[in-house]
Amino acid sequence: MWGLPKAGTPTPVPPPAPPQVLPVVAPIDVNGWTLLGEPSVDRHYDRDRIEVQRYEGKFTKLKIVVADSDLELIDLSVKFGKGAPWHPELKHFFKEGQRSRDIDFPGDERVIKSIDMRYRNLPGGGRAKVQIYGKPAEVTTKPWTWDGRGWQMLGERSVDGRVDNDKIEVGRYQGKFRRIAIVVTDSDLEMIDFAIKFGKGAPWHPELRAFFKEGSRSKEIDFPGDDRTIKWIEFKYRNLPGGGKARIQVWAR
Repeated sequence: MWGLPKAGTPTPVPPPAPPQVLPVVAPIDVNGWTLLGEPSVDRHYDRDRIEVQRYEGKFTKLKIVVADSDLELIDLSVKFGKGAPWHPELKHFFKEGQRSRDIDFPGDERVIKSIDMRYRNLPGGGRAKVQIYGKPAEVTTKPWTWDGRGWQMLGERSVDGRVDNDKIEVGRYQGKFRRIAIVVTDSDLEMIDFAIKFGKGAPWHPELRAFFKEGSRSKEIDFPGDDRTIKWIEFKYRNLPGGGKARIQVWAR
């Protein structure tokens, strides 16, 4: 409905619009969690798979964080080391910057092989990004009881980045060794891969992918076969989110 004002009547000025108040998104604490994957929703409707089996060890729960835009999660399927895929009840609309509840796994801690997702961007929004975090089971390291007597420290390195690679050249040490142990100081650390090159043969990869708390050590790792001469040791590791700069020591007997 329109009205024509009387001639000479001043036109009222509308009041200014109230300032837009943006919602405050609480910070998301991922300390102690492992980022398993970070796919983006490339189309209005999309599906993705995250291969998780590269992470050794077991997890107890998942957490989903949505960034960059709003998103509708249609289905989430988790494939463990054994059994049929598990579908948690998680059909949900996520606002940008929101996260899911902590999703506990059924039964005991589980080894994850893969995670499948079906989702879509919401109309009028941008291109959402999904971050999947896993909570590792804290059963992979022993309490601090290290006594270095009778052992020889082969090298010590610091984790200089989020993900780092280092090598310790051991050829200058004469003689043979029969076992090693890993000691972690200064901060928590995730060991992604560990390789030992002996005097002969291909590099050996002991099963040592694990999460280490500051001031903890690995089990004593016996070498295959007889005593061996070590040429070098390589490892790939990373600092855990929210922690400091971890240091790793390699000891041999």
